[in-house]
Amino acid sequence: MKTPDANEVSSLVRTALGEDPADVVITGGQVVNVYSRELVAANVTIKGDRIAYVGSELPGLGPDTVVIEASGLYLVPGFIEPHAHPVLMYNPFAYATALLPRGTTTVVGDSYWLMAHLGAAGLTRFIGGCDSCPLKFLWFVRPHSPSLQPLEEEICSLEGQRLLLSHPQVLGWGEATRWYDMVQQVPRVLTSLAYSLSRRKRLDGHTAGASGLSLAALAAAGISGCHEAINVPQALERLRLGMYVALRDSSIRHDLGELSRLITENGVDTSRLLLTTDGPTPATLAREGHTDTLLARVIEAGVDPLVAVQMATINPATYWRIDDQVGSISPGRYADILLVRDLRCPVPETVLASGEVVARNGKLVGKLSELDWEELGIGPLPPREISPGIFAIPAQGTAVEFPVIQVSATVLTRRREMRLPVRDGVITAPEGVMKIACIDSQGRQVANGFITGLADGIDALASSYHVGLGVLAVGKTSEAMARAVASVYRMGGGLALLRPGEPDFHLPLPLLGLMSPEPVEALAAGEEEFNRLMRACGYHYECPLYTIFFLSASDLPDLRITPRGLYDNRQDKILRLAREITT
Repeated sequence: MKTPDANEVSSLVRTALGEDPADVVITGGQVVNVYSRELVAANVTIKGDRIAYVGSELPGLGPDTVVIEASGLYLVPGFIEPHAHPVLMYNPFAYATALLPRGTTTVVGDSYWLMAHLGAAGLTRFIGGCDSCPLKFLWFVRPHSPSLQPLEEEICSLEGQRLLLSHPQVLGWGEATRWYDMVQQVPRVLTSLAYSLSRRKRLDGHTAGASGLSLAALAAAGISGCHEAINVPQALERLRLGMYVALRDSSIRHDLGELSRLITENGVDTSRLLLTTDGPTPATLAREGHTDTLLARVIEAGVDPLVAVQMATINPATYWRIDDQVGSISPGRYADILLVRDLRCPVPETVLASGEVVARNGKLVGKLSELDWEELGIGPLPPREISPGIFAIPAQGTAVEFPVIQVSATVLTRRREMRLPVRDGVITAPEGVMKIACIDSQGRQVANGFITGLADGIDALASSYHVGLGVLAVGKTSEAMARAVASVYRMGGGLALLRPGEPDFHLPLPLLGLMSPEPVEALAAGEEEFNRLMRACGYHYECPLYTIFFLSASDLPDLRITPRGLYDNRQDKILRLAREITT
């Protein structure tokens, strides 16, 4: 996304005056004006990638102008996803292929996993590589890792953050999960925060669990938005402190019906309300849709369709300070325009992005160009040899008290003290308990623990798809865990599930161990098969992918396995440090 230069401005002005021919004219439609919240019969004139004119006249209609007849259709600004995770098994271009036909033309996305693997300079090159995509990718950086990392200050270095926050397509901080670092005034975090504010960048929060004094302190520090409110009181508290609130409906949080009551019952001003899908799994994205579905749901809950459109367009654009570029159908903005038959079910018939028709009737027009992954430094995880011995936890005596991870919901755990038997100097897992381990991204350290309540019917599971980077493994025996981890490394990253007497399941993610080159639909099929197998093995929560993904997340309660060790979130204490892996 760039501002027009002098020649482009001159061309827009001449086209608006009728002195130069337009490239595209859309006639006969009803424009959803998100500024006045009204429907206006108007023609739209496009020159290059921007809108030159909106109104009742037809300036710039030339012999080669493409005319799009929109009688009976509404012209809606392209949808904006204000809090995206474009690296979630799918890669950003596969994500774009799924989003564009549904009307999302701009996303503000999480850059953490790319930065962790590529560094700030590599991420800058990646951002440039995304410029060829008709979906506009903008980014936020995290001030810290979502899991305790041995190389934390290297992954989220202040120098790297400064470099990225100076980039015009990086709009600020985001997903600041360890908000207590701000409340406790950790100097390194405050330095990053102050630099962001000095650059007029947004500090987008993740304030789950904050309330009262702590939430007020975060607002005082500059946090200006949050997507973690799950009910009306939480949303109101954030609004009253001056924050924008993104109403979320995701693969594991279905709060949109409840949060819509802010509007339908409380009658709040909606100018600071946004809509977000957060991070949909491939199956959710393929089967349920994206922002178009969220709009339909809030409208069904009683929200005025024009208000709902504002929440998906001008509101997020204003929040991220890009409303001079996107978020409305008005002169000077990018020509991101949706032709919609029914505002109550806003699936677009035609999608224009930057003045080009990119989708019709739910199908992409043509194919997006491919990124050169190798040139960008994105490839498979390096192969590693793993010995079963790294999963053994030595102990003395015949039994020991040990803090065990008890899975209690899709992404929540509890700390459960259990007395575990010791045999031959090693703690063993009794019936209903399995070993768990987290190997760091360098393959140098391993954190060990035990887990219960996941899926008792598996032999082992290993995944490079989790917040802690590296490879996470769960299993009944060290040998089975080593075999699952070896499968992940052989694939260059991904998920491996081993079941007694059954074929192994593999889902390759050979791009940094986090992404696949495959389309969303193919990944959705793989996810659904994994879900089926996990449920057959005893998993009984909502989303096994996200249960595994967040087992290493140090910001979530209670007990977590992180690359630095077994961590108690409530005590903010590492109970058992990771140890060096020796060959």
